[in-house]
Amino acid sequence: MELCTYKSNKQTNMDKKMIPQKGEGRLFIVLPTLEIMLSSCDNSKMRAQVAGMENSNFRKHCKMQTDLRIDTYTKCASAFDMDVLLLHLPKGMIESLVHTTEDKDHRFFTIEKEDLIFLLNRLCQVDHKRMIQHIILLANRIVKKQDNLSTFRDLMAAIEELIQKLMRDDRE
Repeated sequence: MELCTYKSNKQTNMDKKMIPQKGEGRLFIVLPTLEIMLSSCDNSKMRAQVAGMENSNFRKHCKMQTDLRIDTYTKCASAFDMDVLLLHLPKGMIESLVHTTEDKDHRFFTIEKEDLIFLLNRLCQVDHKRMIQHIILLANRIVKKQDNLSTFRDLMAAIEELIQKLMRDDRE
């Protein structure tokens, strides 16, 4: 049985180092980062007001120059009309499947949006055997209700072609 340990916030903040250690988790941000959004916005003061923060603090947090709480990060993201999704993945999965770029201060890594889509597809792979079983079950129900068997055969041929294409795509 795996035991979880809890550290107080004070102790955790003292233990934090800027460069991730081998045993520590890593933070991956899908591009664009808040810093990129900040650099491309025309009026950072207005964005800071939307976030309910003072401009210099807002800029500092968007550039991730200080340790951030999730609440602060979501406030900054909301100033750019963005939500934040936290997704926990098995350690090492991201770097083993997609290209990552470490930020200059070693605080986080970035990935492209297309890579996120690839990771999600990989994470949520469909069990093709179960999918085929469901399709056969559906086909049997349709046969019972179908008056025109030639139309049904055309439908089944199209479904079979689609399944074969999906299975080929998954192998590639």
